[in-house]
Amino acid sequence: MFKIIKLHANGNNFVFFFKKIKYFNLKKHINKKIGIYSDQIFFINKIYFLNNTIKIKILNCDFSIALNCGNGIRSLASFFLKNSIKYKILKILINKNYIFSWKYDNNITYTMFEKPKIKNTFLIRIENVFLQIGIVSLINLHTIIIVKNIKSFNIVYFKNKIDVIFKKKINIEFIQVLNRNKIYLRVFEKGVGETYSCGSGIMCSIYYIKNKVHIKKTQLVKTIGGYCNVACEKNNVLIYGNVNICFFGFI
Repeated sequence: MFKIIKLHANGNNFVFFFKKIKYFNLKKHINKKIGIYSDQIFFINKIYFLNNTIKIKILNCDFSIALNCGNGIRSLASFFLKNSIKYKILKILINKNYIFSWKYDNNITYTMFEKPKIKNTFLIRIENVFLQIGIVSLINLHTIIIVKNIKSFNIVYFKNKIDVIFKKKINIEFIQVLNRNKIYLRVFEKGVGETYSCGSGIMCSIYYIKNKVHIKKTQLVKTIGGYCNVACEKNNVLIYGNVNICFFGFI
C-alpha cells in the first residue's frame, strides 16, 4: 500500500506520494474517470533532516515530467511547516533548483522563487487579431498574453491556435489587469488543460506585466479557483495564500 496526501491551493490540486510507485499502479489509481484526479503528481524522493531539505519529482496528470509547480510546492511546504515544530525554514529541491519556504506568526506560509526570466517578446496574428506574447521562464516556460476581457469566448480559440504554434509544449496564461494591485488570470497548463490556478504561471505573469504596466510591487491575483498574493522583489518573487488538505489515504 502507498500512503498519499491530497492538497489543493486555489483549486489547483495535487497528490503526494512518499515512496516510489510503478507506472502501471500510478496510471491505474491516478486518473479522472475511475481513480483520484490531480493536476500534478508529486513524489517525495528524499528528506534531508539535517538541512531541512525535501527532494521532489513532479509529473503532470498525463504523466509527462513537470519542471516546476508553484502552487504544489507551496502546498507541500505549508503542510510540513504547519505540522512540524522542528521546521522553521524549508528548502524544496527540484531539478537542482532550491525553493525556500517559511512560516510567520500569522500562520501563512511564504514561498520564495528566483525571479523569472523574460526570454522573448513578439507579435502574432490570429486572423484579424494581433496578440503580443511574452515567453517567460521560471524553470518551466510560460506564454503570457495581456487581454482586455478575460471572459471572452475568444480566449479558448486563441489558446488552441497558440497550442498549434508551440506544439502544446508550453503553459499559456491570459491576463486582465483590473487595477494597479489586482489582476485576473486564466491558465492552460501543458499536459493538463485549463486549471483553476497555476503558481508558477501567476509569478511569471506578475513579473512580466511589472515590466510592461505601472503596477504595485505586491499584487492580489484572482484565478478561477480563488485568490493569492504575489510580491516581486529585486532578485526573487514571493507567493502566499491559502492551502487546504483534501484527505489522507492509502492506495
